[in-house]
Amino acid sequence: MDTLNEAAPQATKSSARGGVDLRRIGLVWTILLVPIETGIALYLPDIRTSGYASTFVLMLFDIPLLVLTAGALPSIVSRVRTRDFSLGVATVLFLTAAALVTLPFHPSRSGAGVVFRLAFAAVVAFEISGLSARAFRYRVGAPLLIGAAIQSTLGVMQVLNGGAIGLNRIGERSAFFEFGDVVGAQGTMLHPYVLAGYAILAATVGIATLPDGGQQRKVWLVGIGLAAVPLGITFSRSGAVGAIIVLGLLAYGAYRNRERYGAALIAMGVGALVPALLFSGGWLDRFDDSTRDGLDRSSSGRVTLIQQSFDLIESSPIVGVGPGRYAIVMEEDPTVLPQVVHNVPLLLAAESGIVVGLAALVLLLLLGYRALRTSIAAAVVAAGLGVWMVFDKFTYLSPNGLVMFAIWLGVLDWLWTHRDTTEAA
Repeated sequence: MDTLNEAAPQATKSSARGGVDLRRIGLVWTILLVPIETGIALYLPDIRTSGYASTFVLMLFDIPLLVLTAGALPSIVSRVRTRDFSLGVATVLFLTAAALVTLPFHPSRSGAGVVFRLAFAAVVAFEISGLSARAFRYRVGAPLLIGAAIQSTLGVMQVLNGGAIGLNRIGERSAFFEFGDVVGAQGTMLHPYVLAGYAILAATVGIATLPDGGQQRKVWLVGIGLAAVPLGITFSRSGAVGAIIVLGLLAYGAYRNRERYGAALIAMGVGALVPALLFSGGWLDRFDDSTRDGLDRSSSGRVTLIQQSFDLIESSPIVGVGPGRYAIVMEEDPTVLPQVVHNVPLLLAAESGIVVGLAALVLLLLLGYRALRTSIAAAVVAAGLGVWMVFDKFTYLSPNGLVMFAIWLGVLDWLWTHRDTTEAA
């Protein structure tokens, strides 16, 4: 049964300027350009921590994101006034408000950047949650699968080449992470794990938007398989955990509804497992890392980072150390490991206060519980990127990670609004 076709279409008026649909163009191109991590640094703090910790970069995808905002803002204002939104949108609105409220206690340019990013993430979640069934498939599912297929192709080429393939102008890094005798695929992203998160988001949303039949269904299944390829060549343990959970949910779905979920299970399983087997040397290296003495070493220092986050939360439990200031505060203490904790609720608790962190944890758990009540497809989407909230930080810390988070929230809201009770898990 096709969830998209069974659901009653929800009318969404497009904002056009001179006959141009700003919302359609803005959303599609934002999703297509999210993997391309290139932009202009507007603020670079003098810290050693790499990545986007406390930095503010104007990204290429910000251009269509601004176009989307210009077209969608009147509708968003109207929906806020009438409270026409659900839990996912409410989550990102809460995080935006929390950052805005706590920012004056520890003002910083990096904190202002966090508020900016969260506000635009809310725009993405709002827009996706209000789409019609057809628009949801072609403005969200299709661009994600296309973008993921491109990234998978680039990732395979990088692994075969043992490094960069000359795409530095569109975000490819010159330095690659090595796992044994294999480099991890990065595509045009900062880190292999960000590519893994993007891959599982694209594959699971592809499953949620899978057509009923015909040639289009075959194309979609190929897209799901291609989207899953980075899960086998980024050598991310978080990605592997997410993939295992997703495949388990799909197996259960195939047991209940073989026609809808059986082919999706095969497509994603083949897409992820075949490259993992072909480049198994990298996974053997990761297995060796995971069996080292002590949980802290085997988890790449995550136990230490969690302990440090508790100390940071204790130092300012009410309003936190300020949005975007986690890495800055950590580097003021030479006795600690200068990295951001790899857990989103703990990161939020440290930066905006323990109440915000606990509220974020509750909201994420509620999103997962609601997804289980919605459909197997929704549970698959929730599990895929949801794992990264627990074991990583990029869904909140990096610009494209926040857009992925917003897409995830909007998709979960859409699936809940258009839920088919016969598929409830």
